[in-house]
Amino acid sequence: MIWWLVACFSTHPPGAVAPEVTPAAYVGTAACTGCHPAATEAWNRSGHAKALSTLTEAQHGSDPECLTCPVTGFRHPGGWAGKSTPELDNVGCEACHGPGCVHAAAPAGTGARRYKGAPAGTGASACLTCHTRDNSPDFVWSGYWPQVEHGR
Repeated sequence: MIWWLVACFSTHPPGAVAPEVTPAAYVGTAACTGCHPAATEAWNRSGHAKALSTLTEAQHGSDPECLTCPVTGFRHPGGWAGKSTPELDNVGCEACHGPGCVHAAAPAGTGARRYKGAPAGTGASACLTCHTRDNSPDFVWSGYWPQVEHGR
C-alpha cells in the first residue's frame, strides 16, 4: 500500500483538487441503428436483445445482484434505472462499448472507440464482465463471438 501512496502523492500532492470529469451519457441502442445497421441486425438476432425478459422469466428481473448484466449501465451514472429508462433495457451497444453520446454527437472518424465507463478491455475480456463461471459456465469466447460478431 505504501507504493500506491507514494505514486499517488507524487502525481497528486495533498490538497490538490482533481479536475471534475463528467461521464458520457447513455443514449440507447436505437441511437446506434441508423449508422450501424449490420451491428444492429446481429444484436437483434442475439440473446443480448432480450436479456432482461429472459431474466424476468427466470424470476430474477428485480434482483439487483442479477441486473448488472442484462441491462445497460446499471449502477453507472445515467445508466439503466428501471421503467424510466426503457431504452437501456437489455444488453445494448453501450453495455460493451460504453456510453455513446459523444460518439453519437460526432461519429465521423471515431471508429470503435471506447468511452469513459466502458468495460475494461476488449473482445473476450469485455465479455467476461458478465459471462462469469457462475452465470455462464459454458462460455468460451471463440464459440460465442460468432453469435454476436459485428463490425462497424
